[in-house]
Amino acid sequence: MRRSVDRHGRGVRLTSAGQAVAEYIASVLRADEKVRQQLADIQNLRSGILRIIGTDGAIASPIPRALTEVYETYPGFKFELYRASSELIVPAVREGRADIGAGLNLEMENGVEIAATLTDTLAAVVAPGHPLARAASTTLAELADYPLGTFERNSGVGRVLQKIAKKDGTPLTATLVTNSLDALKQFCASGRRASILCVHSVQSELASGQFVAIPLRANVQPVQMRLDVCIGTDSLRSFAVTTLLQQLHDRCGFRLPGTETVPSALPVFA
Repeated sequence: MRRSVDRHGRGVRLTSAGQAVAEYIASVLRADEKVRQQLADIQNLRSGILRIIGTDGAIASPIPRALTEVYETYPGFKFELYRASSELIVPAVREGRADIGAGLNLEMENGVEIAATLTDTLAAVVAPGHPLARAASTTLAELADYPLGTFERNSGVGRVLQKIAKKDGTPLTATLVTNSLDALKQFCASGRRASILCVHSVQSELASGQFVAIPLRANVQPVQMRLDVCIGTDSLRSFAVTTLLQQLHDRCGFRLPGTETVPSALPVFA
């Protein structure tokens, strides 16, 4: 029989065989939870756990508000909402470690499908006293004159900015590169600094007047982003998943396949 662990001076660690067993047990437990959820749906119990994984920017979207509204209607539901980097979202859904994934411009893989999408605008977010605060739009070239904060290269925003910079021949030189939305908000809160963010991630600050968002343009057009919500294709949709997706459509402006977009209440840019 193959050993499942190796012992060493500082403890034990899983062998490749042990890792395979651990992954199998985890998959069995996830399958058991799905069966329990489906049985609860059949019995009309409207209870269970909905596991959601999202990027920092996605979690700052209307998704948490939709969760709250679902709970108000169905208090038997429980939610687990975790933050992860962009490249980990789709694998987590594909492998069954999350029921729903959310991120910007997600790249799909086999076993995963886009279930809802919100179109948003990429913008330079600045304090009201910033020299660009009254501009109708701006470009990466114009932002080169100011300290700039942005998400890491592998993020949805980072990938788009790299493409724009390469196409326009404009070097993208950032003062702050991070995977933290909160850090980017603090960075642009005063002075001449600017952060490149999606409008949905700073809705409350725009509404209160703390920030101004100047749409970023490339080739004369505003740069649009997709906030994607994905699910696995190899499993039945639970009542919880279906209810949350419908809430995102009805109240938050997300588009579901085969439906029209409901206008979302995003603040005016500037």
